[in-house]
Amino acid sequence: MRKPLTRYIVGITLLTLFFILALIGNRALYLNSVETQNQNYTDKTGDEIEIIFRSYQNMTNIIYHEIINTPEIARLLYLSHRYPETADTHRRALKTHVSELYEFLLQYHYRQLHFHLPDTASFLRMHRPGTYGDILYDVRSTVRYVNEHHKPAIGFEEGRIVNGYRFVYPLSYQNKHAGSVEISVSMKAVIQIMEDLFQNTYGFIIKKETVLSKVFEQELDNYEQCGISPDYFIDKAITTSEICRILPETISNKPRKHQQIMELIDREKDFTIYLNEKQLRGALSFVSVKNFEGSHVGYVFSLNDDPIYKHFRTDYNRSSLITILFFLLLAAAFSFLVYANSRFRTMATVDKLTGVYSRHLFYEFYKKQSAKMCRENKTMALIVADIDYFKKVNDTYGHPAGDAALKDIASIFIKNIRSSDIVARWGGEEFLFLLDDISLPDAVKVAEKIRHLVQEYDFGKAGKITCSFGVALVDCENLDIDRNIKTADEKLYAAKKKGRNRVES
Repeated sequence: MRKPLTRYIVGITLLTLFFILALIGNRALYLNSVETQNQNYTDKTGDEIEIIFRSYQNMTNIIYHEIINTPEIARLLYLSHRYPETADTHRRALKTHVSELYEFLLQYHYRQLHFHLPDTASFLRMHRPGTYGDILYDVRSTVRYVNEHHKPAIGFEEGRIVNGYRFVYPLSYQNKHAGSVEISVSMKAVIQIMEDLFQNTYGFIIKKETVLSKVFEQELDNYEQCGISPDYFIDKAITTSEICRILPETISNKPRKHQQIMELIDREKDFTIYLNEKQLRGALSFVSVKNFEGSHVGYVFSLNDDPIYKHFRTDYNRSSLITILFFLLLAAAFSFLVYANSRFRTMATVDKLTGVYSRHLFYEFYKKQSAKMCRENKTMALIVADIDYFKKVNDTYGHPAGDAALKDIASIFIKNIRSSDIVARWGGEEFLFLLDDISLPDAVKVAEKIRHLVQEYDFGKAGKITCSFGVALVDCENLDIDRNIKTADEKLYAAKKKGRNRVES
C-alpha cells in the first residue's frame, strides 16, 4: 500500500533538489555571453508555458480518472447516442450531475467541461449549455481522434467558441465506446496565471486562418487584427493589444528591425529579439504554440523589460525570483496531486506493468462478489492462468521482450472478459480471473477462448506464446478463497503436466 505522507516527503525532497539545481543553473546563465541571452529568454518562456500546461495536465488526469470516468456519466452519453429521442432528458441529467464539478473547475481557471457523442456531436457545453448538436469532426482534431481511437488527446486547439489547451478523454459504457469529454483551460487563463506567478508581461497571438476556419461566425467579434503581423489575430479577452499597438509604432522608423521581426515570425519557430527603445525596452520572446496535430497556430510572447544586456546582475536576481516562483508552483501542484490521490485512491489497485488489477484489489473484489453470489444463489469461477515457458522468453529475448509480452497478454485477458469480471496479476507470469455469475462449463469456454486468442497472437520478437489454465467453481458451500485458488492451481498443474497450452477443470 502506498503511503501518501512518504510519497509527499520524497516528492518535496526531489522538488527541493530541482530547485537548488535550478538556482545553480541560473548562476551559470548569468555568466553566459550576450550571444546566448536570447536563447535563454526563449527557453525561459517555453519552460513557464510547459510548467502551467503540465500542472493542468496532471490535475486534469486525476479529475478524469477519479471523478468523470464513471459508469453513471458514460451511460448518459451512450444512451443519448443510441436513442437520440432521449438525448434532451439525458443532457439535463448530465448537466445536473456535473454542475458542482464544473463550479470547482472554474475556481482553478478551467474554461470548459464539454461532452461529445461518438459521432463527435457536441452533447453538452457547460460554458454554453444551450449550444449543442454541432458536429466537431472537421474542426476539432482532438475530439475526432479520441472518438476514432478511443485514446486521450491533449494539446492546444482553436474551438468553435474559445481556444486553449484541451484535455480530451474517451468514455465507455459496458466496454462500448460512449463518447468523449473535454476539460480545457483557455489561453486567457494561462496568460493570467503566468502573469500572476512570474510577474511579467505576456501575450498571445493566433494565426488568422486558424480562427476563420474554425470559430463560429457570431464569435469572430472576439478577435481583432494584430498590429505585429497582418497574418495574426489577437484574442480581445487577453490584454495583449497594448504591445501589439506599441511595437509597430516603436520600430516604424527602423525598417530593418521591423523586417527582421516579420521574417522571424514567418518562420513559425521560437525566437527572442532584444529591443532598446524608449517605449519598448527588453528581450521580446516568442514561443510557438502548436496544435494537437503538431502544426504552428500562434505564439505566446513575453516581454522581459529589464535591459539585461547592460544589467546582467539585475537579470540574475530576477531570474532567481522566477526560479523560486517555479518551485512554489511545482510544490503547490504536487501537494494538490498528493491530496487528490490520497482522497480518491488510497491504495494501489492496478499492476503498473500490465494494467490489470492488483492482488489486494482481487481479494476485496472476491469478498464483495461472493457475498452478492450467495444472496442471489449463483455460482462464480476462478481461473488461474500461467504463461508457458515464460522464463525461456526472458532468457532468450531479454526482459524488455518479456515485459512487452506480459502487457499484450494482459490486454487480451482484459478485452475478453465482461465488465462484471476481474483479472489480476498474481505473480510474475501468473494471472487470476474471477468470473461472476457463471457455470463451470461456461467458464471453461471463456478460458478456451482466451487460450486460443493467446495462441494465435503474434508477440513480435518473442514469437508465439501459449498459456495454460486451471478452472475451479465457486459456490456458497465453498467460499474460502485460498482453498479455491489452490483448487484452480491444481488444475493448472494438471494442464502443465498434460503438455501445457490447455484448460483443465
